[in-house]
Amino acid sequence: MLIHEYQAKQKLQEYNIAVPKSFLITKDEEIIHVLRKIETPTAVVKAQVHAGGRGKAGGVVVAESLLDGITAVRRLLGSKLVTNQTGAEGKPIDSVLVEEGVQIEQEFYVAFTINRSSQCISLLVSTAGGTDIESKEHAASIHQYDIDPQIGMREFVPLRVCQDLMLARKDWPAWIATLQNLYRCFTENDALLIEINPFIRSKSGEWIALDAKMDFDDNALFRHENLAFLQDDRQQTEPELLAAHYDLSYVSLDGTIGCLVNGAGLAMATMDAIKEAGGEPANFLDVGGSATTISVANGLDILYHDPGVEGVFINVFGGIVRCDIVAEGIIRALQKQTKHLPIVIRLEGNMKEEAIVALREYSPTLDFVDDLDSGATLIVQRINERKMA
Repeated sequence: MLIHEYQAKQKLQEYNIAVPKSFLITKDEEIIHVLRKIETPTAVVKAQVHAGGRGKAGGVVVAESLLDGITAVRRLLGSKLVTNQTGAEGKPIDSVLVEEGVQIEQEFYVAFTINRSSQCISLLVSTAGGTDIESKEHAASIHQYDIDPQIGMREFVPLRVCQDLMLARKDWPAWIATLQNLYRCFTENDALLIEINPFIRSKSGEWIALDAKMDFDDNALFRHENLAFLQDDRQQTEPELLAAHYDLSYVSLDGTIGCLVNGAGLAMATMDAIKEAGGEPANFLDVGGSATTISVANGLDILYHDPGVEGVFINVFGGIVRCDIVAEGIIRALQKQTKHLPIVIRLEGNMKEEAIVALREYSPTLDFVDDLDSGATLIVQRINERKMA
């Protein structure tokens, strides 16, 4: 579960990490009153949306005067921001954060995240803070430290960070305290990601988190009712809200091919195959290794609710779940649909033959394949044929 920047900064303050003085604006009548509270020569106006790339998309504005600030807030508030992470539909801007300007001496990148390969918590730091940290030219500047969650972050890790970043000795205490507090914030709140970019040293010598992003484990929200209340449903698409209601793993993407798969690894492979075949996946949807008739039906229903989906590729391995149960779910979902979409199905495993017979009896227009690449190629072909018809 993602939260907004202003909410992440409130959480940072709970853990004694400094952030700029800021104010939130949600209504037009608050604009002048709030901007008059800014005591620095400049103010930074930031659209609050669940997406990166805000600066390049015009969602972060440095205002040199009261009039500039009013103009920026009025332009953003109530509009939609389109970035390289939102897709063409953009994200609604229901609130704007206004911060006092800070004179920057040096920028750093700091993040804690889950490293599933090493089954550890990874600390990432870099001297290349700010925009484009993910670019190849900055890859060599990123230092990674894997932390065993059963042991915790040992005292030598922050010391090693200070040495690797070649920080002045006078800055070590601030960095050590910040990293320790961030690690506590990460573990105590069941976070998947805490990112500060940039973490800056101001010209007055202060260490400040200028931007913050936090993502929490949905499966652990029952332990954190205070976090669950921070969720902003308007930042999610209708399919994402449906998936959350049905307790399915779902992420909206920008493509046209809906994917229904059981297992995260198989889902990633399916998406890769679709791109190799010249198509674009519209989503990541994992109905789970132990999928039921209901979860399959709900998953397919979600795909039909997505107006961007032009065809569906169902790729299921019947290991724990039987293929005939999957077939029942597909039929149940299709019985409710009024629009026709091309559907390609690949089933492997228990009760495969019985499942295919049942599906063919229900609809002779369904396509069946025996391997992943053939399925990806065929669904792209079917969508192209439909466009040309």
